Amino acid sequence: MAGIDKRTFLQGTMSVAASAFLWGCVGKGEPGGLTATQLQLLGQVADLVIPRTDTPGAVDIGVPAFVALALAHGLGGTDDPKAPGAPPDNDYGAWLEAKLGANPAMTLPALDAAAFAKDTPPSPWKAIKGLILTGYFTSEAGATRTLRYELLPGRFDPDLPLKPGDKSWASDWTAVDFG
Repeated sequence: MAGIDKRTFLQGTMSVAASAFLWGCVGKGEPGGLTATQLQLLGQVADLVIPRTDTPGAVDIGVPAFVALALAHGLGGTDDPKAPGAPPDNDYGAWLEAKLGANPAMTLPALDAAAFAKDTPPSPWKAIKGLILTGYFTSEAGATRTLRYELLPGRFDPDLPLKPGDKSWASDWTAVDFG
């Protein structure tokens, strides 16, 4: 049996150390601090918000994982416990689980209507739904298959007629507010 050269030994050692480090970082529960049950519930909710049609749905392109990561990093102000409408202890997963329970298809329409009704206080649902929509429409499938996309738009037409069934433009970021 031939000996291992120094370079091969160091590459193997570094690979094992890097793998152990990454598994240590990832092994701290589910993505974004959500439990497996909460992540599954988030998947059901994302599928209700953007279901699969002739284009992929939110679950098909990994939006629940995006939302979990966005919550972990505080995207959209979700890391601020004093933000208006933040859930107790800033735990969006527990809040979602408590509000939607075992049957989100039955409770989500009422939750959505209450959160977006006129003159209502801020709700954690607005943040979660906003992250679902952001995750979907900034993905390749959402931006190019669900919306129309033109990397370099042609001429400027200020009064462009729209026909029924026309899609919105993915390259129109004038109405996006990232806070």
